[in-house]
Amino acid sequence: MNLAEARSLLQGDTITGADAFELIDFAHKFWHNSPAQIDALDLIVRLVARRDYLVRSLSGSSDMIDDVLRFAGLYPYIDSRSDGTNALIRNCMSLPEFPNIVFHRAQVGALGYLLKGNSLILSAPTSFGKSLLVDVTIRLRHPQVVVIVVPTLALLDEYRRRIKPAFREYQVITKGTEVRGHGRVIFLGTQERIEQREDIGDVDLFVIDEFYKLDLKRGDERSASLNNVMSMYSKRSKQVYLLGPSISSVNEQGDVETSLPFMRSEFSPVAVDIERVHLTKEEPKPARLLDVLDTVRSQQTLVYLRSPRSTYKCGIEAIGLSGLKGRKHALELAMWVRQNYHSQWILADCLEKGVGIHHGRIPRALAQYQIALFNDGLIDTILCTSSMIEGVNTKAKNVIIYDNYISSDKLDRFTFDNIKGRAGRMFQHFIGKVFLFGDAPLGEDLEVEIPLFNGFDNAPDEIIASMPIEALGPSARRRRESLLRRSSLSPDLFRRWARYGIDGLNNLAEELADRNQDPLIAWSGQGSFEEMEATFDLIWRHLEFSKHNIRSGRQAAFYANRLRSSSSIKEFLEELSRSSDPLKFQTEIDDGLNFLRAAEFTLPQVLLATQDIASEISISNLDYSILCGRLPMWFFSKDYQSFEESGVPFPTAISLNISSTEVLEYPEYVALMKNSENFIDQDIMSRWINEEFATQSPIFSA
Repeated sequence: MNLAEARSLLQGDTITGADAFELIDFAHKFWHNSPAQIDALDLIVRLVARRDYLVRSLSGSSDMIDDVLRFAGLYPYIDSRSDGTNALIRNCMSLPEFPNIVFHRAQVGALGYLLKGNSLILSAPTSFGKSLLVDVTIRLRHPQVVVIVVPTLALLDEYRRRIKPAFREYQVITKGTEVRGHGRVIFLGTQERIEQREDIGDVDLFVIDEFYKLDLKRGDERSASLNNVMSMYSKRSKQVYLLGPSISSVNEQGDVETSLPFMRSEFSPVAVDIERVHLTKEEPKPARLLDVLDTVRSQQTLVYLRSPRSTYKCGIEAIGLSGLKGRKHALELAMWVRQNYHSQWILADCLEKGVGIHHGRIPRALAQYQIALFNDGLIDTILCTSSMIEGVNTKAKNVIIYDNYISSDKLDRFTFDNIKGRAGRMFQHFIGKVFLFGDAPLGEDLEVEIPLFNGFDNAPDEIIASMPIEALGPSARRRRESLLRRSSLSPDLFRRWARYGIDGLNNLAEELADRNQDPLIAWSGQGSFEEMEATFDLIWRHLEFSKHNIRSGRQAAFYANRLRSSSSIKEFLEELSRSSDPLKFQTEIDDGLNFLRAAEFTLPQVLLATQDIASEISISNLDYSILCGRLPMWFFSKDYQSFEESGVPFPTAISLNISSTEVLEYPEYVALMKNSENFIDQDIMSRWINEEFATQSPIFSA
């Protein structure tokens, strides 16, 4: 028997007792003798997937399978009813503080570093259980101050739902408005949120999830903030844990005494099958997608698409024309979306077909709830972008890679492996399946260059000016001194805002100085349309930042003025969507949602940068602080928007008329929700309840 024959036999419908014995014996020998243990591990996982069938075919084979699992280090899969050596080993791979978790061999190796207080850079597959090691380290080492940095709000939501109920003795801070107390604290946030806090101080445990985003070569415009946070806290933290997937190596570290050990593991407790979807001229791509969805009917399936626009296009061309039908919760949510966001939004159309949509512009409570429905099997399919690929765990059995791009870039092997890793889940889907529309990228090793390790020698000027001076090597320091000599702006200002471009900041300062008496620039308050237009025009022309698909300063002012005059988010979105073209109509809705995201953070930040420059050059009658405060609240009277992160949709928060500064007990919260006209049913309400009440809320028993 060879590997191909063993896999083929395991996929078959007929396995005799003799076949079962030969399969188990081959898996055992293959593990011990194969130079490619990834293949051996994959085969053993497939053996586990057919365990019940094998045991029925060969009495007593369960103990034999457990022996193989013990040798391979797949301790969680050893039968909990087993006895003898296998039972002893399985029990030894658990902890009293985590009685329901059995760690596999590679996890135990990584924990050996972390529980001794050592730092670690860990690269391991998606299904490895890397983030679980964060929880174990906190529980067993009891650090006083923890900082956890995550790249996306979706991953922040996942961490928060896990961390808050598990660590009641800690204050878990996720928002910039939260005030730190005097006890143990966990700061959990995106790099931008962590970067802005001034009350963190010394750190006991510093964590970056998806640390490959530190590498400047990946072209992530948010990497400056992430590198700044890394520079600020890694050197003054007692312990550092960086985790990420499918990374072959990191660059050399100059400081040997403080260097972080790198551990690479390819240990995966889940197997994956890949099927190439062949296209023909007779059958268009959307029709083939529906064919694939039909073959995996009633199975949890993610459909990866390159961009939010692509999710809408797929929703129109494929899902909207399908015969799919949604179930009760999806239908109720679709109706609620029509009533509260937009009567003709494609999200509602897809939900009526039992299909969700997830990307970075979907309101966060809606995104969370769709994931909850998906994981509970109440919707079977989600059209998603990379927002669900970067660290968000689901119960997906299948992943359909419909687009082989991410935005405008071709998928590289690293991103492909990351997407592929979302198929399958321990104990639920031992074997995931990936359907690939297009060719898989060629294999290539990914070395992550962490700029801090080489003193930012290869970093652009904007990054060098943003970093703490102590993080820079001699070459980078000389470049920093040179660029500061060429500017009238202060080092502190560059430190805060250099990510918007050195030349852009200097040019903005020059134009502000020339127009210091222009009433359309030097104003205070919320700003009229004309004042906002002139100010945003300055910013759009000079600064480099994510413009959220807003094409001009005039359009930014238009959106802000329209939002300010709207009585609801639904009114705002419906006023923006006018096109007769179906896709453009949906894009107009998406542009409105994109502006709401810009209003939360990006626009206040660039306005504050402009105000800081004006202050340095002594323009005293310019003050944008009121507008900066109103934009994140979407011009409503209270910060209802902040409840989105806790799973309470913005329209529901308005109907409750509460703000994040109010402290409510669970019974008060439930009473308010019941009295609100803006919720669907008790089950959905329980899912939207704040995690502060996790021990009392039905969400944790649902």
